[in-house]
Amino acid sequence: MFKARLMTKWIVYVCAGLTALADPGDGIRLDNLTLHPFVAGSVVSGSNVGLTQLSEPQASPSAEEEAGDVFLELRYGLKMDYQRETVLIKGSLYGYDRYYQDLDLDNSGFGQSASLDAGSKERVAIRLSESYYVLQDYALMNAALSGDEVLDNQLLEDRSDRLLWMDKRDVINAGINLSRQLSAKMNLGASYTYSMTEYDDIRLFDTSTRTLSGDVSWAKTAKTDAFLTGSYGVEDSDALDLGEGEERSVMVGLRTAATQKINYDLGVGYLDYVVDGLEDIDQGGLNYAVGIGWTLSPKLALQASADKSFSTSAYVANNAREVQLAQVALSYRFSEAMGFGATVSFRQDDFVNDLVAPDGGNVKEQRKTKALTISGQYAPPGRWYTIFGSAGYEDSESKVIGGNYDQVRVQGGINLVY
Repeated sequence: MFKARLMTKWIVYVCAGLTALADPGDGIRLDNLTLHPFVAGSVVSGSNVGLTQLSEPQASPSAEEEAGDVFLELRYGLKMDYQRETVLIKGSLYGYDRYYQDLDLDNSGFGQSASLDAGSKERVAIRLSESYYVLQDYALMNAALSGDEVLDNQLLEDRSDRLLWMDKRDVINAGINLSRQLSAKMNLGASYTYSMTEYDDIRLFDTSTRTLSGDVSWAKTAKTDAFLTGSYGVEDSDALDLGEGEERSVMVGLRTAATQKINYDLGVGYLDYVVDGLEDIDQGGLNYAVGIGWTLSPKLALQASADKSFSTSAYVANNAREVQLAQVALSYRFSEAMGFGATVSFRQDDFVNDLVAPDGGNVKEQRKTKALTISGQYAPPGRWYTIFGSAGYEDSESKVIGGNYDQVRVQGGINLVY
């Protein structure tokens, strides 16, 4: 903890000293390389740290997790950009420390990410990306660090068991994407992705996923493309005793150019998920993926998305679940310096096989989670700081795992970037 505080102070001193050498936001420029050191501090108040139903204390492993608390989070790190002709490299490295006021839940973590874009669509365009981070608690979105007024779907991580999000874990993601323009109307793309989550707690199941995808698009008009996509994924999870999970999907749809006032990516098709050795986990049916963006005015924009997938669970053996996600987000810029965002999110998890209820009977497990997040930030042009804040409400209902819960989180802070 002492080393983390010392590092935070060191980065603050460096950023403060460097601001005297160049204009705010310019960064440290070394030919084609630009470095941006940053430090961010925020105070967060949570009404239900353990995401537990307070009226049912037996659902929680410890009484302290049933309380609300306030914590201080410090983030510090470095972002970099390198651009030369047809090559663009981006990277980031950060650490964080979180200190709770009352509860004994202090934790820290770190992360890094990098991406490379090279080539051109007329020949072959390639994109490589990777990330690795260690964290405890579920990820807390920081609008100032992401640069967006509209937050990503805050329900991407599961909430069904507090052991899942309170346990320290390593997360790795990597991928390669290739694309080429075969003709004036036809484009071809292919990608391979790998992801892995490894938990410190042996009661939770580690998981890795490998996915191969292909995409062919045809320009129907100057603004609209028709596309056909297919993917094959393999999920290797400690939750599966007899084999691996396999997911196959195919979709057709329409997409528009991102430069249009209204752009969309609409796909519909078939999705199949099977697990070797488990005959009762053989799910197939309608698949969909929807993404819509609408620029209502130079200051106002609307976004919406929805998709469906299958996966195993980190806390239930020899089972699988269908996960459906949807969100609608609105962003508004009051001025060049001030922005506002609001996001409504929904997640539904349906387990394939019944689970054992507390009374000993079998029950079809389904968790429905709804969330609302409002955020804003103030980033005056030519300054090295951004002031940000957000407030969120989350409500979740479940028949078995974790019970029902709700929570309110309020966050405010400042981000210093050289």
